[in-house]
Amino acid sequence: MQVTFASGGFPPRVQKINQVLSKRFLPSLLKSHGNEKEGEIHERQNRAPLAPKMVAWVWFAVAAGFSLMCGWKAMQGQIDWTMSAVSAGIALLIYLEPRLRRREVETVQVDDVGILRVDGSIREEVRWEAIAEIKIITTNTGPYGEDVFFVLTGAGGKGCLVPHAAAVRTKLLEALQARFPIDDAAVIAAMGCTSNNSFLLWKRAVAGHASVTPDG
Repeated sequence: MQVTFASGGFPPRVQKINQVLSKRFLPSLLKSHGNEKEGEIHERQNRAPLAPKMVAWVWFAVAAGFSLMCGWKAMQGQIDWTMSAVSAGIALLIYLEPRLRRREVETVQVDDVGILRVDGSIREEVRWEAIAEIKIITTNTGPYGEDVFFVLTGAGGKGCLVPHAAAVRTKLLEALQARFPIDDAAVIAAMGCTSNNSFLLWKRAVAGHASVTPDG
């Protein structure tokens, strides 16, 4: 069974991105749904833990440097130790924050059956043979937010919305290139885009017509 694109259950930032995509590029595709189990096309097997988030070293250096500067002034008797202690505490929190987070697991699975994305109560999946259209959509939320998404659409506007980071981890593009005549020029253009846009990589042929790419 293919499940409609879903926006419920995501953090507010991702929900905002989904709203942008829904209005500009994916009309009628991003629909909330329950955790539908009946008739799933394949089991979830990829539950590999993701690498911990990197420490924000720039902000750590700023906080630590400010703490040292205030500490030096405090030693000279120019100020008290409050600012130094507060800045040191902030630097410590920045350093520990990635380690205090709950370890995330992979949400996307690419296998011989198709593509599956499971994120909390959200489940989206599509078989390879059911894919009718492949796009990359970009938003202007980068570089600090996810701004590139693979859109794999099946029959009836159902399919999978895969963020670029997950696509890289699961080698989604390589799997697509092995199965479809993907337009590589469109992929390159999409990866260099920093605005709200949509790039068609491949579209299944309808009766009496050839498959569609931007060049054909």
